[in-house]
Amino acid sequence: GVFVGALLVFMQIKYGLFMITNSLPYPVELKWTNFFIVITTISCLGIMASKIASSRISKEFIEG
Repeated sequence: GVFVGALLVFMQIKYGLFMITNSLPYPVELKWTNFFIVITTISCLGIMASKIASSRISKEFIEG
């Protein structure tokens, strides 16, 4: 998702795909801090979700 977003921003900067009017492209800016915040947030949420899910598995379920 982050890669697709970066690709869309790059294409908007270079080609002006999305236009406000016929002659005015929608302004975008690529900031690396935004990528860091998004990746950190998604990683933390993923780790928390996996810890919650793994803590609910019983030993009987694992051993069969």
